[in-house]
Amino acid sequence: MNEAESNASPGGASPDATGPTGPIGPIGPISPPWEDASRPLFERYFETLIAVFARPGAFFDAMRLEGGIKMPLVFAAIGMTVGSMMGNLYSLAWRAVDQGKSVATVLRMMGLEGVQVDEMIKGMQPSWRDLAALILVPVFVVISLFIMTGITHLALMLVGGANKSFEATFRVFAYTLGALSWLDLIPLLGGLILWGGWAPIVLILGLARAHRTGGWQSTAAVLGPATLCLCCCMVVIVLGAMMLVSAIPH
Repeated sequence: MNEAESNASPGGASPDATGPTGPIGPIGPISPPWEDASRPLFERYFETLIAVFARPGAFFDAMRLEGGIKMPLVFAAIGMTVGSMMGNLYSLAWRAVDQGKSVATVLRMMGLEGVQVDEMIKGMQPSWRDLAALILVPVFVVISLFIMTGITHLALMLVGGANKSFEATFRVFAYTLGALSWLDLIPLLGGLILWGGWAPIVLILGLARAHRTGGWQSTAAVLGPATLCLCCCMVVIVLGAMMLVSAIPH
Protein backbone atom coordinates (compact mmCIF):
# COMPACT_ATOMS: atom_id res chain seq x y z
CA MET A 1 0.00 0.00 0.00
CA ASN A 2 1.46 3.34 -1.00
CA GLU A 3 1.61 6.43 1.22
CA ALA A 4 -1.45 8.09 -0.35
CA GLU A 5 -3.56 4.97 0.26
CA SER A 6 -2.33 4.60 3.83
CA ASN A 7 -3.36 8.21 4.61
CA ALA A 8 -6.79 7.82 3.10
CA SER A 9 -9.88 7.15 5.13
CA PRO A 10 -12.07 4.09 4.43
CA GLY A 11 -14.31 6.23 2.27
CA GLY A 12 -11.39 7.26 0.11
CA ALA A 13 -11.17 10.81 1.50
CA SER A 14 -8.33 12.42 3.33
CA PRO A 15 -8.71 12.57 7.13
CA ASP A 16 -8.44 16.37 6.81
CA ALA A 17 -11.28 16.62 4.33
CA THR A 18 -14.26 18.63 5.40
CA GLY A 19 -17.50 17.01 4.38
CA PRO A 20 -20.92 18.58 3.84
CA THR A 21 -21.34 18.68 7.62
CA GLY A 22 -17.73 19.14 8.63
CA PRO A 23 -16.22 20.11 11.98
CA ILE A 24 -18.00 23.46 12.03
CA GLY A 25 -21.30 22.25 10.65
CA PRO A 26 -22.88 23.16 7.31
CA ILE A 27 -20.24 25.75 6.39
CA GLY A 28 -18.14 23.15 4.46
CA PRO A 29 -17.09 21.90 2.00
CA ILE A 30 -17.37 25.09 -0.07
CA SER A 31 -17.12 28.06 2.21
CA PRO A 32 -18.97 30.32 2.29
CA PRO A 33 -22.11 28.37 1.28
CA TRP A 34 -23.12 31.37 -0.86
CA GLU A 35 -20.38 30.44 -3.32
CA ASP A 36 -21.58 26.86 -3.78
CA ALA A 37 -23.43 27.14 -7.09
CA SER A 38 -24.68 23.55 -6.84
CA ARG A 39 -27.07 24.48 -4.04
CA PRO A 40 -30.40 26.37 -4.20
CA LEU A 41 -29.95 30.14 -4.22
CA PHE A 42 -32.08 31.06 -1.20
CA GLU A 43 -30.75 28.16 0.85
CA ARG A 44 -27.11 29.14 0.43
CA TYR A 45 -27.88 32.84 0.90
CA PHE A 46 -29.67 32.43 4.23
CA GLU A 47 -27.20 29.80 5.44
CA THR A 48 -24.37 32.28 4.88
CA LEU A 49 -26.42 35.06 6.52
CA ILE A 50 -27.09 32.99 9.63
CA ALA A 51 -23.46 31.81 9.84
CA VAL A 52 -22.15 35.40 9.94
CA PHE A 53 -24.65 36.35 12.64
CA ALA A 54 -24.41 33.24 14.79
CA ARG A 55 -20.87 31.85 14.24
CA PRO A 56 -18.62 34.57 12.81
CA GLY A 57 -15.44 33.01 14.20
CA ALA A 58 -16.09 29.62 12.61
CA PHE A 59 -17.30 31.31 9.43
CA PHE A 60 -14.12 33.31 8.88
CA ASP A 61 -11.89 30.41 9.92
CA ALA A 62 -13.40 28.33 7.13
CA MET A 63 -13.85 31.10 4.55
CA ARG A 64 -11.65 30.70 1.50
CA LEU A 65 -9.48 33.73 0.88
CA GLU A 66 -9.43 33.68 -2.91
CA GLY A 67 -11.64 32.73 -5.82
CA GLY A 68 -12.67 36.14 -7.06
CA ILE A 69 -14.67 39.00 -5.57
CA LYS A 70 -17.79 38.65 -7.73
CA MET A 71 -19.81 36.42 -5.40
CA PRO A 72 -18.85 38.28 -2.19
CA LEU A 73 -19.67 41.56 -3.95
CA VAL A 74 -23.14 40.35 -4.96
CA PHE A 75 -23.80 39.13 -1.43
CA ALA A 76 -22.74 42.48 0.02
CA ALA A 77 -24.73 44.47 -2.53
CA ILE A 78 -27.96 42.64 -1.66
CA GLY A 79 -27.82 43.24 2.08
CA MET A 80 -26.30 46.71 1.99
CA THR A 81 -28.75 47.92 -0.66
CA VAL A 82 -31.80 46.69 1.24
CA GLY A 83 -30.50 48.11 4.52
CA SER A 84 -29.57 51.50 3.04
CA MET A 85 -32.88 51.82 1.20
CA MET A 86 -34.88 51.07 4.34
CA GLY A 87 -32.81 53.55 6.32
CA ASN A 88 -33.48 56.23 3.71
CA LEU A 89 -37.19 55.40 3.61
CA TYR A 90 -37.43 55.69 7.40
CA SER A 91 -35.71 59.08 7.19
CA LEU A 92 -38.05 60.27 4.43
CA ALA A 93 -41.09 59.11 6.38
CA TRP A 94 -39.95 60.99 9.47
CA ARG A 95 -39.28 64.16 7.49
CA ALA A 96 -42.69 63.94 5.82
CA VAL A 97 -44.46 63.53 9.16
CA ASP A 98 -42.39 65.98 11.18
CA GLN A 99 -42.36 68.65 8.44
CA GLY A 100 -39.24 70.15 9.96
CA LYS A 101 -40.96 71.13 13.22
CA SER A 102 -38.26 69.58 15.42
CA VAL A 103 -35.44 71.27 13.52
CA ALA A 104 -37.33 74.57 13.50
CA THR A 105 -37.62 74.41 17.29
CA VAL A 106 -33.87 73.86 17.66
CA LEU A 107 -33.05 76.68 15.24
CA ARG A 108 -35.31 79.10 17.06
CA MET A 109 -33.67 78.13 20.35
CA MET A 110 -30.36 79.11 18.71
CA GLY A 111 -31.77 82.55 17.90
CA LEU A 112 -32.73 82.13 14.25
CA GLU A 113 -36.14 83.47 13.23
CA GLY A 114 -38.42 84.11 10.27
CA VAL A 115 -37.09 83.72 6.74
CA GLN A 116 -33.86 82.02 7.83
CA VAL A 117 -35.73 79.19 9.52
CA ASP A 118 -38.28 78.87 6.70
CA GLU A 119 -35.55 78.53 4.07
CA MET A 120 -33.72 75.85 6.03
CA ILE A 121 -36.91 73.88 6.66
CA LYS A 122 -37.92 74.13 3.00
CA GLY A 123 -34.65 72.52 1.97
CA MET A 124 -35.35 69.55 4.25
CA GLN A 125 -38.68 68.58 2.68
CA PRO A 126 -38.78 65.32 0.66
CA SER A 127 -38.17 65.94 -3.05
CA TRP A 128 -37.33 64.22 -6.34
CA ARG A 129 -33.67 64.30 -5.29
CA ASP A 130 -34.48 61.83 -2.52
CA LEU A 131 -36.02 59.46 -5.06
CA ALA A 132 -32.94 59.74 -7.25
CA ALA A 133 -30.76 58.97 -4.24
CA LEU A 134 -32.79 55.82 -3.55
CA ILE A 135 -32.34 54.64 -7.14
CA LEU A 136 -28.58 55.16 -6.89
CA VAL A 137 -28.22 53.32 -3.57
CA PRO A 138 -26.73 50.15 -5.17
CA VAL A 139 -24.01 52.26 -6.81
CA PHE A 140 -23.27 54.10 -3.58
CA VAL A 141 -23.00 50.91 -1.49
CA VAL A 142 -20.60 49.25 -3.94
CA ILE A 143 -18.38 52.34 -4.04
CA SER A 144 -18.45 52.68 -0.25
CA LEU A 145 -17.59 48.99 0.16
CA PHE A 146 -14.46 49.33 -1.97
CA ILE A 147 -13.45 52.55 -0.20
CA MET A 148 -13.86 51.08 3.29
CA THR A 149 -12.03 47.91 2.30
CA GLY A 150 -9.18 49.83 0.67
CA ILE A 151 -8.67 52.14 3.66
CA THR A 152 -8.78 49.26 6.14
CA HIS A 153 -6.40 47.09 4.12
CA LEU A 154 -3.96 50.01 3.90
CA ALA A 155 -4.22 50.50 7.66
CA LEU A 156 -3.66 46.77 8.17
CA MET A 157 -0.53 46.98 6.03
CA LEU A 158 0.73 49.94 8.07
CA VAL A 159 0.47 48.00 11.33
CA GLY A 160 2.05 44.90 9.80
CA GLY A 161 -1.07 42.74 9.91
CA ALA A 162 -1.83 42.28 6.20
CA ASN A 163 -0.59 38.71 5.82
CA LYS A 164 -3.03 37.96 3.01
CA SER A 165 -4.17 39.77 -0.13
CA PHE A 166 -6.63 42.61 -0.61
CA GLU A 167 -9.20 40.01 -1.62
CA ALA A 168 -9.12 38.50 1.87
CA THR A 169 -9.94 41.89 3.39
CA PHE A 170 -12.64 42.49 0.79
CA ARG A 171 -14.25 39.14 1.55
CA VAL A 172 -14.37 39.93 5.28
CA PHE A 173 -16.03 43.29 4.60
CA ALA A 174 -18.42 41.93 1.97
CA TYR A 175 -19.77 39.06 4.05
CA THR A 176 -19.85 41.05 7.29
CA LEU A 177 -21.68 44.09 5.93
CA GLY A 178 -23.77 42.04 3.51
CA ALA A 179 -25.20 40.13 6.45
CA LEU A 180 -25.29 42.70 9.25
CA SER A 181 -26.78 45.46 7.08
CA TRP A 182 -30.14 43.72 7.50
CA LEU A 183 -30.11 45.28 10.97
CA ASP A 184 -30.98 48.57 9.25
CA LEU A 185 -34.51 47.22 8.92
CA ILE A 186 -34.95 47.96 12.64
CA PRO A 187 -36.36 51.52 12.84
CA LEU A 188 -34.23 54.08 14.69
CA LEU A 189 -31.95 51.55 16.43
CA GLY A 190 -30.78 49.47 13.46
CA GLY A 191 -27.96 51.75 12.36
CA LEU A 192 -26.83 52.27 15.96
CA ILE A 193 -26.65 48.51 16.58
CA LEU A 194 -24.89 47.93 13.26
CA TRP A 195 -22.19 50.59 13.41
CA GLY A 196 -22.14 51.17 17.17
CA GLY A 197 -20.64 47.81 17.96
CA TRP A 198 -21.72 44.71 16.07
CA ALA A 199 -20.12 45.41 12.69
CA PRO A 200 -16.78 46.69 14.09
CA ILE A 201 -16.52 43.65 16.39
CA VAL A 202 -17.22 41.16 13.59
CA LEU A 203 -14.86 42.99 11.22
CA ILE A 204 -12.06 42.91 13.79
CA LEU A 205 -12.65 39.21 14.38
CA GLY A 206 -12.91 38.47 10.65
CA LEU A 207 -9.71 40.30 9.74
CA ALA A 208 -7.79 38.59 12.54
CA ARG A 209 -8.97 35.15 11.38
CA ALA A 210 -8.59 35.78 7.64
CA HIS A 211 -5.15 37.39 7.83
CA ARG A 212 -3.95 35.16 10.67
CA THR A 213 -2.85 38.26 12.53
CA GLY A 214 -3.04 39.68 16.04
CA GLY A 215 -6.20 41.12 17.50
CA TRP A 216 -4.59 44.48 18.21
CA GLN A 217 -3.57 44.84 14.56
CA SER A 218 -7.05 44.15 13.21
CA THR A 219 -8.51 46.43 15.89
CA ALA A 220 -6.18 49.25 14.89
CA ALA A 221 -7.00 48.72 11.20
CA VAL A 222 -10.76 48.90 11.80
CA LEU A 223 -11.00 51.55 14.52
CA GLY A 224 -8.03 53.72 13.53
CA PRO A 225 -9.47 55.17 10.29
CA ALA A 226 -12.95 55.39 11.87
CA THR A 227 -11.58 57.34 14.84
CA LEU A 228 -9.66 59.69 12.55
CA CYS A 229 -12.78 60.22 10.41
CA LEU A 230 -14.87 60.90 13.53
CA CYS A 231 -12.38 63.50 14.74
CA CYS A 232 -12.46 65.23 11.35
CA CYS A 233 -16.26 65.25 11.40
CA MET A 234 -16.27 66.74 14.89
CA VAL A 235 -13.95 69.52 13.73
CA VAL A 236 -16.23 70.26 10.76
CA ILE A 237 -19.31 70.29 13.02
CA VAL A 238 -17.68 72.63 15.52
CA LEU A 239 -16.51 74.99 12.76
CA GLY A 240 -19.97 74.92 11.17
CA ALA A 241 -21.63 75.68 14.51
CA MET A 242 -19.25 78.59 15.10
CA MET A 243 -20.02 80.02 11.64
CA LEU A 244 -23.76 79.62 12.27
CA VAL A 245 -23.56 81.34 15.64
CA SER A 246 -21.48 84.19 14.19
CA ALA A 247 -24.14 84.69 11.48
CA ILE A 248 -26.89 85.20 14.06
CA PRO A 249 -27.65 88.91 14.39
CA HIS A 250 -26.96 90.28 17.88
